[in-house]
Amino acid sequence: MNSSNTKIVKSGSTFQISLKGNMSTGYRWCLARLPESLCLVGEELYSDPHPPQVVGVGDTQVFYFKAMKSTLAPESLSFIRMRVWNDDIIEEQVWQVTVSQNENEVSYQVVNNYVVGHEVKAGKHYFIFDKFDQFQKVFYPAAVMGSQRWLTVEDFAHHVVIAVIEPENNAVSDYEFKQTPHISGHTLVIDYVCKENPAPETTFRFSKILMVQRGDYEQVTFIDNGTEKETLPVANDSALV
Repeated sequence: MNSSNTKIVKSGSTFQISLKGNMSTGYRWCLARLPESLCLVGEELYSDPHPPQVVGVGDTQVFYFKAMKSTLAPESLSFIRMRVWNDDIIEEQVWQVTVSQNENEVSYQVVNNYVVGHEVKAGKHYFIFDKFDQFQKVFYPAAVMGSQRWLTVEDFAHHVVIAVIEPENNAVSDYEFKQTPHISGHTLVIDYVCKENPAPETTFRFSKILMVQRGDYEQVTFIDNGTEKETLPVANDSALV
């Protein structure tokens, strides 16, 4: 759960990577490394919203892949932003992709670059968002540099977003999965370990956010350090502050 760009996908499934850029500058995103487990099946370009007749606005390149065979460990899928006529590379993004053969495991993506932007209910620790406006009531984009990937309304058509928020504890929270998110019966199980490293100057709340593929599950169970903490329905108002 700690990798900045992490994806777990099922063998035979398709997924996409969206990268922000601005082709009017001559720079575009190019696929630099494609592991044998994946196949590039499409690419699209979308201009960012802008007034009519205005040029030089940003855009989003979307790469579509199909997972062809399972892997034993994460493999690197990398992109470089460059001018193709002079090899002038200005940025690189690397994704660690694991292709799973386990039918019970679900595809997920770690979502970064968001912070807890609002006061949440006292004691509220676990969240499930099945609508974008729910998510915005709790999180807002962090002020970070470089090209970032933000959630959109369209993401929620095929995914739900799950979050764990830690209380302010003068510590840095570090998360690891004990098991890959998987379906048991009609329950999505999030089984993880959270370790807190003391940091006296830390005054904000740590969180871990996952975008998980929708599937044949009706609720989500959170297990922290071997202890079942809470079970929430997928369609809920748990995002309300």
